[in-house]
Amino acid sequence: MRTKQCFMKMTQKMKSLVTVALAATISLAATSAMAGPIYTFSVSEGTQPTGVGTITLTQVDSDSVQIGVDLLPGYGFINTGGPHTPFAFNLTGSGALSISPFTTPAGGIYDATSVFSLNTGGGDNTPYGTFGIALNSNAGNGSGNGYFGDLLFTLNRVGGLDTNDFVRNADNDPIAGGSYFSADLSNGQNTGAQAWFPAGPNDEHAVLIRVEPHSAEYWDSNDSRMVRLFAMAKAAMTGTKPDMDSEHRTLKL
Repeated sequence: MRTKQCFMKMTQKMKSLVTVALAATISLAATSAMAGPIYTFSVSEGTQPTGVGTITLTQVDSDSVQIGVDLLPGYGFINTGGPHTPFAFNLTGSGALSISPFTTPAGGIYDATSVFSLNTGGGDNTPYGTFGIALNSNAGNGSGNGYFGDLLFTLNRVGGLDTNDFVRNADNDPIAGGSYFSADLSNGQNTGAQAWFPAGPNDEHAVLIRVEPHSAEYWDSNDSRMVRLFAMAKAAMTGTKPDMDSEHRTLKL
């Protein structure tokens, strides 16, 4: 009787372990299906220093990506004409676009009456070409009408938007392969276009890792999956090695 009770308890624990593992697998699959990777762009070229700002793309949900632009203190977004656009980028795919929310500046509003707005017709940033999507500003030209701060907003697209949908601009772009983002920036004196691109092998933060394996292990079991699961669950509860009909070998490489 006691043996039967122990077996029933072990069986119940095994069911719990299987349930937890299955739930975790389903949860992971659902999450990865709608979550693009986080991308960071910290290398740029243009009128301003190469490290003037960092752009970060973060997946919010299957239809939304948060875009953050963190500039160094004293730098801001402007309209200088020329033509230049405060901020611009390219997307693959189609679907109606909108911004909600516009976190910084709040509502896209700065200096009381100046407002950033989404322009799905795109914009230019000479000499880095024409981009498909842009942020416009109704403020006048010049540094005196600029927004000296960071940008943080969420871009939404009907039908889905992923961080992988942001692509390089190949239209008259002097950067090899094209830039991902461009902006019209000022430090209060010098104004001009800036373009961001991925850091290459010469980036100071790049690290090359070399792996030299010396050995490898493998297990080949003749038992069924349920028997193996039961043996592993029993071993986990008793603190012993699993008792399985298996072959275990170590290979020297």
